[in-house]
Amino acid sequence: MNSIVAATGLIGGKTTAQVSDAYPTLVTPAGYVFSIWSVIYVLLGVFAIAQALPRGYARVYREKIGWLFVLSCIFNIAWLFLWQFELLPASVVVMFLLLSTIILIYTRLEIGRSTVKPWE
Repeated sequence: MNSIVAATGLIGGKTTAQVSDAYPTLVTPAGYVFSIWSVIYVLLGVFAIAQALPRGYARVYREKIGWLFVLSCIFNIAWLFLWQFELLPASVVVMFLLLSTIILIYTRLEIGRSTVKPWE
C-alpha cells in the first residue's frame, strides 16, 4: 500500500513526497532517507510470511502480538489515507495510535529484558 501511495498519487491525487513538500518543517529529512522504508517493508513481509509458516516458534510470537500486529498494520494504512488527503490532525492522532501498538508489541516481546531466540 505504501509503495502504491508513494509512487503514484493514486490516493489523494499527490505522492507522499508532494504532500510532505507542501508542509516544510525543520525536521523533514532529505528524500533519500526515506529509502529505508524499502528495507523495513521487505523485512515486515519476511516477518509476516514467517508467522504464517507452521513451525512452533512462530506460534509464540503470534500469541504475544498477533492482534497488535494486525492493528498496527490497520493504523499504518489509515495513516496513509489521512496523510494523502491532507487530514493532518487526524493523521497525527492515528500516528500516535500506531506508536502505541508498536510500544505494546515491544513490551510484550520483552525486548531488552530477555534473550531473543528467533528460531526456537
